[in-house]
Amino acid sequence: MKTLLFLLFTLTVLHAEDHWPAKPYAHVVAYCYDFTKDPRGTSIIFKDGTHHAGIIAPFTLLLDAKQRSKLDTLLNTPFKGVPGDVDCYDPHHAFVFYDAKWKPIAWIDICFLCDNFSAVPNLPNAPIDLPRLERFVRELSLPFFESEAAYQELFSQHHTLTPKAPRPASDEVDPFAPPVSQ
Repeated sequence: MKTLLFLLFTLTVLHAEDHWPAKPYAHVVAYCYDFTKDPRGTSIIFKDGTHHAGIIAPFTLLLDAKQRSKLDTLLNTPFKGVPGDVDCYDPHHAFVFYDAKWKPIAWIDICFLCDNFSAVPNLPNAPIDLPRLERFVRELSLPFFESEAAYQELFSQHHTLTPKAPRPASDEVDPFAPPVSQ
């Protein structure tokens, strides 16, 4: 009996380590951003917990429960195909997972132009199915361009000095104050 309980406990712990993010989260926000607008780098979140300055506010989306579930499946299902060649790494899309107090606990930056990504912490099930993730981003109606110049133009059109709240994905979400760059 002790052996059976030990096996069940071990399988549960191992499964939790394979799930990303491993920590529980309360909110997930999808971002579209111009990675060139912050001299600190291309990541959506920096080590100090602040957000990238290139976020394009009108295209920030708080995911609802159904969307979070779909994203969870996409990020935790190993990709059986062959990863693409990396020609660049110019991320323009990201997903950030927040705890109940809006502290970022995990994030993934994605460059669909070269089919590459960076995740913090690292994804245990990499590689992931980026073509399916791209379809998901398009379903969310986030901007999707084939050139860096188009993202720069979009940022210029929508940049304001006052950050705006992510738009709720559905009416079931109450308005809230989003995390913004400090």
